[in-house]
Amino acid sequence: MFGSVSDSAAKVALTPQGQGKGLELYRALMSQKKLTEPRLDAVIGSVGLNPQAVRAAAGDPAIAQHIQDTRALAQEINITGTPTFLVAGQVIQGADMDKLDQAIKRARSTSYEALAHR
Repeated sequence: MFGSVSDSAAKVALTPQGQGKGLELYRALMSQKKLTEPRLDAVIGSVGLNPQAVRAAAGDPAIAQHIQDTRALAQEINITGTPTFLVAGQVIQGADMDKLDQAIKRARSTSYEALAHR
């Protein structure tokens, strides 16, 4: 969520239309090597959404507030990039799916009480 195009993509993903496309939109966005504003509109269209309608919905002040709150939390817990995952108190930065999978498996095999006392 760093930079103007990243801001736009985050806002798009948080719209009701974007949330309705969830994983499909996320994958389409993440598959872009270099995202630009025109490319973002193409991605929005590629998942069957109207770019103008989605961009209008992305202007909702509640979405901007959500992003601001998320940035504040990220700064507070020292997250400096995306993607970042928190699994049972462990911070996993980057798109290392093996590391993420291992952390999830560890968390699932650990009791709630043990996690609460970390």
